[in-house]
Amino acid sequence: MNKIVFAALLAVPALAHAQGASMPPTGARAIELAPRIGLSVADDYETQRAKARAPRFDSEAELRDQSRLYVGRIVELRGTVKGTFSRSEGFALMLQQPDGTLLVESTNAFRGHALLKAGTFVRALCRVESVDGGEPNLSLAGVTDRAEPLALLKADDDDGIAIAPPSVSAPSPDAILLGPEVDLPPAPGTDGATDLPTPRVQSMAAFKPASSTNPYFGFTEQHRANYRVFIRRANPKISEESAHQIAGAILTAAQTHNLDPRFLCAVVQVESTFDPTCLSSSGAMGLGQLMPFNLKPLGVKNAWDPQDNLLGSAKLLRQNLNTYSQQKDGTLLAVAAYHAGVGAVNRAGMKVPKATTQRYVWKVYYAYRALAPELFN
Repeated sequence: MNKIVFAALLAVPALAHAQGASMPPTGARAIELAPRIGLSVADDYETQRAKARAPRFDSEAELRDQSRLYVGRIVELRGTVKGTFSRSEGFALMLQQPDGTLLVESTNAFRGHALLKAGTFVRALCRVESVDGGEPNLSLAGVTDRAEPLALLKADDDDGIAIAPPSVSAPSPDAILLGPEVDLPPAPGTDGATDLPTPRVQSMAAFKPASSTNPYFGFTEQHRANYRVFIRRANPKISEESAHQIAGAILTAAQTHNLDPRFLCAVVQVESTFDPTCLSSSGAMGLGQLMPFNLKPLGVKNAWDPQDNLLGSAKLLRQNLNTYSQQKDGTLLAVAAYHAGVGAVNRAGMKVPKATTQRYVWKVYYAYRALAPELFN
């Protein structure tokens, strides 16, 4: 049976009661949502999400920076339940994000529910009630432990507001391009492939290696295991075997083209959520969402093969970083060019063009910042 539960929004229990809403006991499969957001108990989670037009936030920092624009709206969060603790009215859920933990308030109707046990990966619909001192106050509106349904075509345009973070300090291209001064072991290849030698390509400036304690900076089997866990946390639909292959492909492609693997990983997370079969409505294919006209110039023979696709994606990112290395906000322009093309960025006067590309750039920004926080100081 589909494990889907809906909770009354914290701010309107009296309204629901006044309209005759019956409240099932704790552990019930469905609890009526607030009438003021136009959702009903008859709808499943996906229908509720579609009706609310809930934008998805993938990190605590992204939600915190943009939450003021979504007060009174439903947003979708994804993460692992760390636990719950009692409040004066109801309880609070601790939801682990890649870069921190979010607190989500709930009524007692959810207390003790199986979906909210520690260690469970969930997708949660949350209402942004208010923002105090930059911190969003969230209330639980719906939750499921099921992965997002497969769709034949991935939508190209994300529904949401394009806005830059309040303070942008993205690392320069020089900090992402790894050169010969970085002594790292060879990247593990995907199963059945031989390890590639450590590339020796000159970078544009001396690279300061990230903290040795960062679990995602490096090319050893332990780093591969860390990426495998990260991939499955971001997309539970991906099997252990596939996640292992994708993790190896990320490390091999990044090292082949002298990229910080965390940068490549962030782009892939935003592009396809690590789904190697992802196909967009415009024809972009695979993990890195490569367009058909880019395959031959990038040397990609099979866009559905994780290693082949990511070698092409890393090559394109490397080219873009080289192109904009001398520009202010060169890294952001390189990401924009990956999404919209170099021509679009140049025609926009060396700025990030159109709202959809702006939102894409900030998605990658937050994903990379979560993986490499020490580069954003």
